[in-house]
Amino acid sequence: MAIYHFSASLISRGKGQSAIAAAAYRSGDKLEDDRYGETKFYKRDVRPETMILAPNNAPDWVHNRQKLWNAVEQSETRKNSQLAREFNVALPKELSADEQHQLIKDYVQNEFVDKGMIADVAIHRDDPENPHAHVMLTTREIDENGFTKKNRDWNSKDLLQEWREHWSEHANHALERAGRSERITHESNKDRGLETLPTVHLGHVAAEMEEKGIATDRGDINRTVQEHNQNVVSLAQFREQKAALEKARAEQQKAQQEALKQQALKERQAILQQQADRLLTAKDKLNLNSAAQILGKEPTRENLSEAIQNKQEEINGCDIGMKEVRSVQETFRRLDEKFREIGYAESRIRSAEYELATTKNTRYGLFKQREKNEKIASLESRISLEKQAIADINTTIKPYADKWNFHTESDYKQVKEKVYKTSQAVENKKWDAIVQKNTLIKARQALDKQHDFILSQKLPDRNLTQGVISHLEKRQEAINKIYGIYKEQYAEFQKYKPEHDRHNLTERGEKQYESLYATCRQVGDALREAGVYRISDIENSQQKIDNLKAYYDRQEKRGWTFEKERSREHERGWDMER
Repeated sequence: MAIYHFSASLISRGKGQSAIAAAAYRSGDKLEDDRYGETKFYKRDVRPETMILAPNNAPDWVHNRQKLWNAVEQSETRKNSQLAREFNVALPKELSADEQHQLIKDYVQNEFVDKGMIADVAIHRDDPENPHAHVMLTTREIDENGFTKKNRDWNSKDLLQEWREHWSEHANHALERAGRSERITHESNKDRGLETLPTVHLGHVAAEMEEKGIATDRGDINRTVQEHNQNVVSLAQFREQKAALEKARAEQQKAQQEALKQQALKERQAILQQQADRLLTAKDKLNLNSAAQILGKEPTRENLSEAIQNKQEEINGCDIGMKEVRSVQETFRRLDEKFREIGYAESRIRSAEYELATTKNTRYGLFKQREKNEKIASLESRISLEKQAIADINTTIKPYADKWNFHTESDYKQVKEKVYKTSQAVENKKWDAIVQKNTLIKARQALDKQHDFILSQKLPDRNLTQGVISHLEKRQEAINKIYGIYKEQYAEFQKYKPEHDRHNLTERGEKQYESLYATCRQVGDALREAGVYRISDIENSQQKIDNLKAYYDRQEKRGWTFEKERSREHERGWDMER
């Protein structure tokens, strides 16, 4: 089974230790010790797997083991200096070699390297049953110029405890990813509530005797302790299994109770729904069917409210479109007048030209020749003035002709026809939206009628009912306040509207008109969000509150109490609290 082992120590010059010697022993590399002028090499039958991990800001030379630990030795000048910190951890033998390698690499990177340390890792596999890793860590921070000051925070006992705990978490995650059920823990037997006893050290003499099959006193003690510990572990496992069974049984009972409550609630809801369905008139059902066709799905209070809002926005969009179309139509009326003026002018020109030709071809007496010349000059002047008038009108029309791309009166009539067809389409779309919106409102009112009935049946408690009535009254007060603002703004808006329609407003008046129009729309949207689509809805809402108050007043006068109703409902198998 997977075991937990995590030991920590300091490599110190005061203990006669050397960072180079420690690194050579753990890595299996031959290293030159610059401080003592010695070569360190410890031969191993199975070569360790090694790696050096360093922060991103560390210079490249730290990945050379010999340069790294010689630099550490050089940076420490005191005779009792702490040279390095070492950890020894047992790797779960249930993992493959690659999985063990990745586990120790991730752990060292997250816990040490990311905090600024350089880690020299060596994995030993001399004993297949005891794979483990040695991790040597620097004690000083490093930058591109080399080692700097020592970080005393890394000596914290609390931090050491965190590293121990995090190692068990990393190992357990690796075991879980590998599909293994084994787990390890950093907690001691005492912390886990296991009353196990420690074994005694045999010593080499007793150990050799035990290997030869000769019983020793210490061996007998250890065998007794191991038997005791096995019983303790078995008892702890039994307690864990018992606790797990009790927890599962409690959860099962809770689930069964919840299922019974849900079933009772469904039955209660079904009965109330049947009663509520009988409240619907034939007209209500027709409106609900029509609403289902409009929505393309079963109507609910939520999707009806959303659809009503969407229809109102569609109507508002049509109003904006119609406003633009009416502006264009007003321009067309002015252009029609201009084209009529051109027609009248052209007619007067033809009449004058005919009269001019007749005058020129008519023979006048010797004494009336002067009169003839004066008449011809007058007719030519009239024709010139009419042509000038037509030219002035065409100058007025030209911007519109460029905008709508027409060159003749015939082209203009085609453009106007398209605009009128668009206007009619927008108008039809608006009225269709109004009809559908009214249908959706009636369908929503039918569902509200059912909802109010079910609510009155589900909340028979007077205290709860008072809370509902209080909420409805606050909502009604807010609606009345919003409606008051709407009436005030709309009345002001109506003052400007006639002058706006006749295009008689000044620029400042137009801005005030647009501001009032936008305010009315915003307040109207707020009313619709509150469920008010017409003035009668406000009156009906107040009437519902009054009816609800009257209903519970009558119930109390008849001797109705919540406890009596609870008793009757309990006999029917209903859960009143739900």
